[in-house]
Amino acid sequence: MSLVRTIAELAHPGGRCNRSGFLAIAVGMLALQVAAVALCLFAKIDPDGPLVLALNLTFFWFVNTAVSKRLHDVGLSAWWILKAGAGIVVWTVVFVVGLMLVMPGTAFEPGAIGWYMAVGGTVLPVFAAILWLHCVHGEVGPNVYGAEPVGWGFHPQH
Repeated sequence: MSLVRTIAELAHPGGRCNRSGFLAIAVGMLALQVAAVALCLFAKIDPDGPLVLALNLTFFWFVNTAVSKRLHDVGLSAWWILKAGAGIVVWTVVFVVGLMLVMPGTAFEPGAIGWYMAVGGTVLPVFAAILWLHCVHGEVGPNVYGAEPVGWGFHPQH
């Protein structure tokens, strides 16, 4: 498969992706992000500039298409990305407001215990969702999103 075709397939949110394909994407995206950060530091590129924004939006798109494909493999719609995002926002507000009601305001300064609790408590659901996506078995055989992925872990939706 050519590199252009592979990139086009990974950029499309349709189809399915099994656990090994999802892990390959995660490792690949991490390597690309580390390389991009190193390049930006080496070239002294403004971290708030348009190039970094374009890179981050590109990474965001590819990560979301991978999650979409993985959800399809499990038999779920990609709309679960938005549902999960809404749930995480609600959880974050409730959790942080709850902490603020029982802890003094100074506890939330960077490096203080409240700050660590707020950050840890708000990223926990995200890590749990990512871990679930990496561990859950996909549906055996074809489903409404395509055939069961084989080989490298992908099956495009036609």
